[in-house]
Amino acid sequence: MEESSAVDRCEPPSPASPSPAAGAAALVSFGWLAVWSAGIATLGFDVRLFNRLCELQGNIGVRAVLCLVTLSVLFHSLDGLRRLVADYLPFGARVEAPARLATVFLTAALGVPACLVILWPILGGQR
Repeated sequence: MEESSAVDRCEPPSPASPSPAAGAAALVSFGWLAVWSAGIATLGFDVRLFNRLCELQGNIGVRAVLCLVTLSVLFHSLDGLRRLVADYLPFGARVEAPARLATVFLTAALGVPACLVILWPILGGQR
């Protein structure tokens, strides 16, 4: 007797394990959020410390991390919308490939100008 596959038995597919890069990106995003939240919290009790933290956030490394976080948030938000359309609308399977391209295009179209705004003071623009 031939053994049936998971699809024949209507079992959900096993989730893919996240890549190390995804874990690193999540850690960097969480670290950024924690530092930013701590900076906002210092505003309540020490304005000089808050100003010092703002100065530290003005260097190229921190701004580059903010660009990466911005790009990842944009991509994952748009990709989540794509997955909703693909999974829950009747025509979702037909538009999956174009929606995937649209996700990448919109990430670049929105993310590059956002990164330019973030990096503008470092690139020689005025504050």
